[in-house]
Formats: sequence, structure tokens, C-alpha cells
Amino acid sequence: MNFEKLAQQGRTKVYSSLASSVTANIVDIRNENMKSTFQNYFNRDHRLQFVASIQNVDFIDDTKAENINSTWYALEDMTKPIIWIAGGNDENCDYSKLTDLVRNKVKCIIYTGKNIDKILDNFQGLVEKIIISDSMDDAALKAFRNSIRGDVVLLSPACPDNNYESFHEKGLAFKKAINKI
Repeated sequence: MNFEKLAQQGRTKVYSSLASSVTANIVDIRNENMKSTFQNYFNRDHRLQFVASIQNVDFIDDTKAENINSTWYALEDMTKPIIWIAGGNDENCDYSKLTDLVRNKVKCIIYTGKNIDKILDNFQGLVEKIIISDSMDDAALKAFRNSIRGDVVLLSPACPDNNYESFHEKGLAFKKAINKI
């Protein structure tokens, strides 16, 4: 089966599909069943989930990425210039692990957390803009206003957020904010 026919696109998802197919072969799942599954499977909510495209700007919800490693994979997966919505309670975040990806892929950071210092220390001078936001509605709107056709707005916080009961609640707030644009 060609990679282009997979429902799940992006390097990380293709790797996951390859690993799944190896496992399926080991337990003798039929090729027809695997092919159908890989062509029709859709993402679970808040895991690199495509939400909408507005004026050719894609919005991706990856609020499940509440750690640096998960956000690394999300940034790595993107092939378009990124407006990255990040932040939360980042006391223990080591953003330096994202430096190369941010330098090469991110054009703007919208920060929704309480302590901007770590973001500024790690990324100032690497991106065109770093913008502070006080709500998800504000973050989504600022991300859209700072985007151009062909960009992607990626919500991938890199840390948990005490302002929400869960990543699910934060992801729903993001989706509602997008609907208001």
C-alpha cells in the first residue's frame, strides 16, 4: 500500500502505522483488514487533530501534548510554516530541546502561560514574533491574524495547564475559539 493512501499523514503517524502493520502481521491479521483500517482510521481528539482550514490556514489541535517530547514530535511532523500556541504551567519544562525545530519551522509563538521568561530565554531571536495571550479565544485570533495562506496554527502546549480541568477541556476551548474566527 502507498503511504499517500494512509488516512494518517505525517512522519510520526506513518511510522506508527508501519509499527502497527508489523505487529498485525505477527498476529496474522489479514492484509485486507489492515489496508482498510489504515485507509479509514481517523485521529482521536486532541492528538494532532485537524480542526479546520480558514482562508487556507490549517488549525491543528494537539492539546494532548502536555510535555516537551510530544510537542517535539508535533513540530517535527509539520511541513508548513507554524504559528505555535504553547504554554500552561511550565515550571519544569526544558524548552531548549525544541530549539532547532523552532528555529527551522516556527515563525510565531503565541504563549498562553503565566511565565513568559522561559519562552523568551529559549526562542527570542529565533522566531519573527512572540505574543502573549490571556485566553484561548485571544490566542486563536492572534494566531490567525499573524498567519498567511499556507501556514498552520498548531496548539501543542508542551506542558499541562491548571486553567483547564484537562487537556480535553483546553482542546474544546481551542475548537470553540476557531469557530468564532
